[in-house]
Amino acid sequence: MKNKNIKLILNYVIGPLVFCILMFSIYQQMQNQIEKGISVDVITQALKGNGKLYLILVFFLMLVNWGIEAKKWQICLKPITKIPFLQAFKAIFSGATVAFFTPNRIGEYVGRMWYISKEHRIQSIPLTILGSIAQLTVTLTAGLLALGYWKWIKTDIHPISTTLLNSLLLLSVVLSVILAIFYSKTKWVFEKIINIRWLTKLKPYLQALMSVDKTILRRLLIWSALRYAVFIAQYWLMMEVFGIKLSVDVVIAIMATVFFLLAVIPTFGDLMDMGVRLKAGIYMVQNVTGNVTGMLASSLTIWIVNLVLPALIGSLLLLTIRIFNERKNESN
Repeated sequence: MKNKNIKLILNYVIGPLVFCILMFSIYQQMQNQIEKGISVDVITQALKGNGKLYLILVFFLMLVNWGIEAKKWQICLKPITKIPFLQAFKAIFSGATVAFFTPNRIGEYVGRMWYISKEHRIQSIPLTILGSIAQLTVTLTAGLLALGYWKWIKTDIHPISTTLLNSLLLLSVVLSVILAIFYSKTKWVFEKIINIRWLTKLKPYLQALMSVDKTILRRLLIWSALRYAVFIAQYWLMMEVFGIKLSVDVVIAIMATVFFLLAVIPTFGDLMDMGVRLKAGIYMVQNVTGNVTGMLASSLTIWIVNLVLPALIGSLLLLTIRIFNERKNESN
């Protein structure tokens, strides 16, 4: 009962409170931008000409992004079952819907399980988590490289303070090493886990992980890296649209740092994730170009395209499943 109360507090009190604080801080920064003469009209002007084409490309890349995630899920489930790509694609969108309202997107697994047979649902959870670990490994590694880039290569730009940079660099090294070892030694790690006396009950559910070979792990990393590149491309396009003129290497380093921060900061649902995303992006960009309005517009657009639209699509798919199940029960 206590755990349930804690979850309710996190979801419905702390999460929204932190989100409101973040949004108030962003509002203050926006007011400062307007006072400096950087008008919101920049946003409407940006969508003229090539801006519309870039926005269409960002939407297309959203489909590519979730298509890659569907492919990853296919690979994850290979040890226990085969699932058609279209079915996996639908499951990804349904997962996005449930994830929208849960801490750190943990509801994603629940939304996906509707699309696989009951006997494989429990076993699919650790395998799905493995796909998330592959994506996190790429995110942390890229974050480590980006922080090193600010520290030793791009020394003329200071998007974050030296103290924070050194702290994040140390954190990224520790986390990247731990995760790399965990990921590369998955079988060994889970063999040790299931041999712990009070965890032996989990053995039937974790057994599928014993079938994951190095080929699967390698493929998951490759697809995760491709998905990461899609994220970067989307942000670069939107930053171009909203007048943030930076070289490609600086854009990659900025977004890799933002993604790293998003990975290590716990969030309670996608609303708070949006607040952290906006705040982190603005923090990085304001020290490089000062174009807070452009970064706010870019991050908000990406959030809507990558998370809100998929969640809406997934909700329609879940509704279809529910109607189908009701009709099936009536016919029986």
